[in-house]
Amino acid sequence: MLKSMGVQSTNFEFLRASDERLARLAGDAERYFASDASADLVKLRAMGERMVRLVAAHQALSFNLDVSFDDVLRALRSRGPLPQRVSEILYHVKRVGNAADDGASAEGPRTLPRHIPAG
Repeated sequence: MLKSMGVQSTNFEFLRASDERLARLAGDAERYFASDASADLVKLRAMGERMVRLVAAHQALSFNLDVSFDDVLRALRSRGPLPQRVSEILYHVKRVGNAADDGASAEGPRTLPRHIPAG
């Protein structure tokens, strides 16, 4: 069930107990999945960044808001809690989301699996 304002998703509602913003981003990404590929990829990128920052906080790593997504990913990967395969997927989501945000043509989520190396 999706609501247009303050999107809620039965698929991602479980996230709300842990992080309201993450649940909202997931609901937005789900809502845009079929209708707006670029918006979907931007929301997926934001969702990935939010997850990475939450994992970093859980690992007692604190970063200023101006620290880049790449730097947080690198720190998590070097300290071990982020498997290399997950890191590769998140880097790819970041790149595709950034391209969509910059106005590049986007094919939506179908773009992701095709460009993520098999693992």
